[in-house]
Amino acid sequence: YEVFVEHMAEVGPIAEEEGMVYVMGNKAGGAGTDSAVLVADVANDNLKVWVLKDGNVREFVEKDMFVKLPSEAVVHIAEWTPGS
Repeated sequence: YEVFVEHMAEVGPIAEEEGMVYVMGNKAGGAGTDSAVLVADVANDNLKVWVLKDGNVREFVEKDMFVKLPSEAVVHIAEWTPGS
């Protein structure tokens, strides 16, 4: 939890795409190396979180079910892992 909060020190606006509410952020001064994404699938009452810390990506889900990612989040997460 602390790592997620730390990695949301600098956040973009809360946005919505096709029912997915999301926010993306970075650790203070850590753009590109320490980031996080939170996606809320409102219709299915589900959360999904990605955290990039020291080059390692971790993914957390509230419920074991598919969460469609907003296109902006797909691009942002893809930038964490070049070549994927």
